Amino acid sequence: MYVEILAALFLYFFTSYVIFPIITYYRDPKLLRRYPNFYKLSGISDLPYIYEAHKSFRSRNVYEAHKEHPVLRVGPNSLSYGDPRAIKDIYSHGTACVKDRFYSETGGAHAHLADVVDKGEHARKRKNLASAYALKNLEEWEYKVGDMTERLVKAFDERCTGPLLPGELPKEEDLRVDYRM
Repeated sequence: MYVEILAALFLYFFTSYVIFPIITYYRDPKLLRRYPNFYKLSGISDLPYIYEAHKSFRSRNVYEAHKEHPVLRVGPNSLSYGDPRAIKDIYSHGTACVKDRFYSETGGAHAHLADVVDKGEHARKRKNLASAYALKNLEEWEYKVGDMTERLVKAFDERCTGPLLPGELPKEEDLRVDYRM
């Protein structure tokens, strides 16, 4: 009985994670095969990209790969663009691009402006925040931010010490700055 269950589970996982992705890759319903793969298996699985992110050099390696190819396929349904001019086409509010499920899965219980997937909800949140990013409001905050930054740098300068000896830890009071100053 357990052998049949294990065989069925193996068959299910093998079909789901190997056979279907390969069939989808060759069917190419989204026409993504025309873009070069970041890794050999990038068109079939997200695992190479996850592995690259785990190594902590993902951004550098993607950057180096973009020197050769302006667009890379980093996953079965994911492309990476090396040209910053693509940002407007991808992220502008009139785009046909749809956010991946990644945004809703990694977001918290309450989606904020950057990770909300629904276009109507995004437009509502954008409208609520529009006045905060208006040029007039930003100009009013410029002095406040500049003044606070100046105070923070001055406070750090007052606490600055000489180089520490190897293995020596800084004094705790040297690491504290009252942000309200």
